[in-house]
Amino acid sequence: TGGAGGEVTLLPHCTERTNATASLADWSRVFAHFGVTLRIAQTGCCGMAGTYGHEVEHLDTSRRIYDSSWRLRLDSAMPGEVMMATG
Repeated sequence: TGGAGGEVTLLPHCTERTNATASLADWSRVFAHFGVTLRIAQTGCCGMAGTYGHEVEHLDTSRRIYDSSWRLRLDSAMPGEVMMATG
């Protein structure tokens, strides 16, 4: 067991939040094992949803979805805040 310490903010994908709810507790345990405090951000959809955000015909919608949730959270990050995303 290490003990790196510190804090990380996790932005879980909406599909993980809704379809694998236990994974958020699993992530917390994994990070705690290494002495890292995990903060789970309250965000909505990032706009990617599988291949959706990678398809050209969905690009504009995907960007608007990202702008309405994830961009706001990322833009409001504190200096030095470590942020990670699943998926």
